[in-house]
Amino acid sequence: MLDRPAVIRIAGECGFPEAVRWNETRTKEYAEGVFRGFIVEAQGGKP
Repeated sequence: MLDRPAVIRIAGECGFPEAVRWNETRTKEYAEGVFRGFIVEAQGGKP
């Protein structure tokens, strides 16, 4: 989890392009999630 480039690569190899884009564009949120925990939003995200 701390090796962000590896997380991005593995997500891409596993067929999760949305996760790749999210991780590439939200560096701060990713780091905070790793150290403080992620908050899962309801399916569909915010309105």
